[in-house]
Amino acid sequence: VGFSQSYDGGKTLYWYLTDEEFLELGKDAEIWIYPSPTFEEVYEEKKELLDQIEAVQKMEVYDSQGQGPFSWHEQRLGEYDVVALDFCSLVGTDNPNIIHRRRWFRNIFIESVGNPGSCDAPDEIDEPYVPSESSCTPIGSESESSDSATVAVEDKDEDSSSVVASVCGSVFVAFLATMIL
Repeated sequence: VGFSQSYDGGKTLYWYLTDEEFLELGKDAEIWIYPSPTFEEVYEEKKELLDQIEAVQKMEVYDSQGQGPFSWHEQRLGEYDVVALDFCSLVGTDNPNIIHRRRWFRNIFIESVGNPGSCDAPDEIDEPYVPSESSCTPIGSESESSDSATVAVEDKDEDSSSVVASVCGSVFVAFLATMIL
């Protein structure tokens, strides 16, 4: 699927899809994580194509601007656990006993671009970074849990890649989102 092109003498290979290939790849996705601030512009240009994708029809398209336009590149690595909880809440595998509000992924259709907060420099400049709280429960610690993904993770004989596929099978993460421009 697609074709590749190199613009720097072969050091980096870029992959591209035609509109038809893109649609075939993502048409049945229930959730789409679009990692770019350009969805509105691309949607205006490719509305007819994108309206055929289930995630767009159900308004389940998310980008990474929940904490502002630049925070994803500046802070997310310090909050990898919160990013994981956000992802779990999108795909429906979050812990129902813990209230988690998405922080990084915002719904493009119904949520505005977030705010990264403020820094009281110079007073806070020497203070340690305190990431957002995350309440994690180790898999298998709740006896009443019968989630199929939990069962698969606890079964040491099962290939862990199938667990990822079963949990994330209906999510369309389009890291090559600019390919439809």
